[in-house]
Amino acid sequence: MRLTLALMLGRGRREIACLRSRARRYEAAAVALSVEALLRLYPLPRVCRALGIELRNEALRTEPNVLSLAKHVARVRSDVEWVYTRLRLPDTCLRRCLTAGFQLRAYRPRLVIGVKKAESLGAHAWLVTDGIVLDWAEKHGQYAPMR
Repeated sequence: MRLTLALMLGRGRREIACLRSRARRYEAAAVALSVEALLRLYPLPRVCRALGIELRNEALRTEPNVLSLAKHVARVRSDVEWVYTRLRLPDTCLRRCLTAGFQLRAYRPRLVIGVKKAESLGAHAWLVTDGIVLDWAEKHGQYAPMR
């Protein structure tokens, strides 16, 4: 119905796609603000439950089921990247994963937290959903999932 109404108002398909993209980004911004508040008030397991993200000690390996999931993950990644580059929110891998995980909750994403010990102790978070890894820094291979 919205599409028909927009076409009747003289908007082309490109402008409609632009409006949808903007709406997705505003939704991602709202989720990012909520994540920030939740992280300050509650422990991580409770935040994950509230956002519909499974907190796992290890990444479960499964086969990707559809190509559309990869497109959806790429779109969410782009939206979350846009939010954290334009808003003045604390930008960490955990916050990005929680924001993206909420938007991907229909696919039951798993939040994986890994650690490594080099000169000092380091930690990193990434999402895994149906075998697709969502990691902004692309360094999940350097970290061992927590047990």
